[in-house]
Amino acid sequence: MTIPLRAANRYVLPEICLVTGQRRSVEWRRVRLRWLPAGTWLAYVLVLCLPGILRLLGLLVAIGIQIAASRSAVVELPFVRGTFGVWRVGRSLLPLALLIGLCGGGLVGLSLLLTDDVVAGLVVGGGGLLLPLCLWLALVRGRGPGVDEILGDRVILNLPDETAALEFRRVLSGQPPPGTPLAGATCTEHPQEAAALACVRCGRFACEQCRRPDLPPPMCVDCGAERDAHVSRERLTEGPPVPLRPPSELTCVRHPETPVTTRCTVCEKPRCEACVVERPGTRLPVCRDCLAEEAAAPS
Repeated sequence: MTIPLRAANRYVLPEICLVTGQRRSVEWRRVRLRWLPAGTWLAYVLVLCLPGILRLLGLLVAIGIQIAASRSAVVELPFVRGTFGVWRVGRSLLPLALLIGLCGGGLVGLSLLLTDDVVAGLVVGGGGLLLPLCLWLALVRGRGPGVDEILGDRVILNLPDETAALEFRRVLSGQPPPGTPLAGATCTEHPQEAAALACVRCGRFACEQCRRPDLPPPMCVDCGAERDAHVSRERLTEGPPVPLRPPSELTCVRHPETPVTTRCTVCEKPRCEACVVERPGTRLPVCRDCLAEEAAAPS
């Protein structure tokens, strides 16, 4: 399942536990997901073939390769109370178990095999490999989202629960909730207007005036305003705030009466909270005018 990073928060995704499919006692958790290309693990296999002190140097090189090739993304996902804690503990202990299993049991087992102590080598080496495998099966597998790949502006996840996966797909594709036929419906706020969509979040009907088609799944203006407020609060949490211009310029170019909190990272004009959104795939503020110009520019 592909989820745009700008849609990976509580104001876009459905409130359903991605592990159990339950809708009660759901808690939203900010999670840093990491992804490693499959080929990077081959470096550890090559380390086992190195002699003596070269194994330690090879281990450092293998760790450096993984750090350089890894990708990460911060998302907000729904979990049932208690489920997230088990998954987090498992993810925290797994790297340590891998280090102990590969560098401890694996290397010792290989050394015993090279000294013709085959039985002890197989026992020690097999135990070292089973340690991270058992930990993964007990605390990680099926207790949280699996990361298939992280790209520039989206993350590809494998959700453990099929019900939650179907609900995520429905919301992200912009389909209305089940049982809300659009034909013949009228806008909730303007009964005299025909409905253009059923909001994927609240299920209310919205006319063209009340819709927010600029968001990843089409929403009504109320749900869109909640999401914009969330983006405004969270967009700079991953780094230092963008510096503002001198005080003489601290008035919003569109709303002079509104205090300015930041500036657009493209045109560098001072903007208030209502005039900026996050650039897709980042937490950097960009004004709506610049985004509209970029969208209208020929590719």
